Amino acid sequence: MPDHPRIIEFGYVNWRGQFAIRTVTPIRIYWGATKYHPQPQWLLEGFDHDKNGTRDFALTDCDFAARRDAEEIAF
Repeated sequence: MPDHPRIIEFGYVNWRGQFAIRTVTPIRIYWGATKYHPQPQWLLEGFDHDKNGTRDFALTDCDFAARRDAEEIAF
């Protein structure tokens, strides 16, 4: 888990279908469209610490249960 309380980690599937864990400081949640998300939808704008820049994440592609430090659970 990140040390700063405003930093969040979540799993994300990008527009290419690639999954990665992202470390982000949220800026805002808004309804809109972007180059990579052309259909209007809920988006999370935030500072991506891995990419060192501001990015927009489609909330439908976010998995807030996935984290870097999550342990695999066997059933």
